Amino acid sequence: VLGEALEALERAGLKAPDDLPVQLRYAQLLSAAGRHADAEAVLRALDSTKLPPLRLYLELGLLRMREGRSEDARRFFAQAVSEGPQSAVAHYHLGVAHFQLGDLDAAEEELRTANRLDVSNPKPLAALCAMQVKAGRLESARVTKMDVERPFQDRAELIRDACRTDR
Repeated sequence: VLGEALEALERAGLKAPDDLPVQLRYAQLLSAAGRHADAEAVLRALDSTKLPPLRLYLELGLLRMREGRSEDARRFFAQAVSEGPQSAVAHYHLGVAHFQLGDLDAAEEELRTANRLDVSNPKPLAALCAMQVKAGRLESARVTKMDVERPFQDRAELIRDACRTDR
């Protein structure tokens, strides 16, 4: 199925080389198929007027994460934050990369920044709570759980799953 999807997107990309969503999806599928160098080539070939540096760095960081290259991913996400310091998405991904590299304090800083930049999204605080639980910082997780419960009372299941201490 993945091979068929890749072929279909490759054909679509050849017919519409300027179609950014098609090219991005093609790069993501190449990466999912383990063809990371091909995926990067597709991303880097995109016109910078259509794919701004912030988005390019995010896509390259996600590519590196799928490859298991967390340090390289962190560098790309840091570049994305430099390009777009008000991007909650960039701060979120940088926080996740920090956590994967074992720096929970830096992860918390980035995830809380992502939360401040987009208070409508529970994902940064839910991720932080899960990270704190995983790291055994249960008191910090309790505080984060309260931080996310206040504005997202309607998302109780998300909060409960993220902050479960019985794992």
